[in-house]
Amino acid sequence: FEASLMDIKDIPESDLHMEDSGYNSILAKWTTEDGNDDPGETLFSVWQVHLLTPSCDAPVVPMLSSEEKVAVSSAYHAVTEMSDDVERLFNQMPDISTYTDYLDMIECPMYLNLIQERLSNDYYSSLSSVIADFDLICDNALKYNEEESDIYELAR
Repeated sequence: FEASLMDIKDIPESDLHMEDSGYNSILAKWTTEDGNDDPGETLFSVWQVHLLTPSCDAPVVPMLSSEEKVAVSSAYHAVTEMSDDVERLFNQMPDISTYTDYLDMIECPMYLNLIQERLSNDYYSSLSSVIADFDLICDNALKYNEEESDIYELAR
């Protein structure tokens, strides 16, 4: 689908669902090539927008260096080898058909396989973003599970 961008509006973070999360979006008004206005305005994440004829060169996307990738890979394997329970409990997102309230309580799910996928696809731009995702796994486990549970203790 191709369209001409007519206007972009900055949305105050307070109006976004995930305020202070870093997952912002843009509000765009656009027309199709046949000239018909699309009714209303549409929110897009920055990952959904691809400019076919940008007015300037795109900035170089920051990525982890080779040394950082080796260090992160080593740390990832150290975490997964801490105990059999780490990989078993944190490798996949919890089954939402079993834990039906999980997505009500956890706004941004994170799990080890997603981190591995992101590492493989050069998603991360800095070490701090990788660390933030590991921390998010622990934060989510602490938020969702009871204090005396094995999962809670493992996440601490």
